[in-house]
Amino acid sequence: MRTLKEREWELEAFPVSAAKLGELLKRVPERKLDNARARDVFQYLLEHPVSVDEATEALGIEAVDEDAIESLCRELLEANPQIVEDVKAGKQQAVGALIGQAKKKNPNANPQQVRELCLQMIQAS
Repeated sequence: MRTLKEREWELEAFPVSAAKLGELLKRVPERKLDNARARDVFQYLLEHPVSVDEATEALGIEAVDEDAIESLCRELLEANPQIVEDVKAGKQQAVGALIGQAKKKNPNANPQQVRELCLQMIQAS
């Protein structure tokens, strides 16, 4: 709705079909895309008449499997013992630094998934 208003488009002129928008939105709860990446794909779809798959490919967005996320989290936890201690001491927001590092190492890593897995690993240690 914001895009329609900002660009002063009528609904009939909206370049992204309801089916395509639905396909894009479905990928967020399925953890195939995080919110930021979904916004990038949406912006791309506004300018290019392609499928959601073609848009994600053009943007270099690819799925990261659970094993890769787990390996990344282990690496981050080993490299950041102070953050692990801070989280164990109750400073849950400290895990945010790990998310930033994860995005630098793998821009396709889902931040929410990294957060949840890092917290689980810290609690289990």
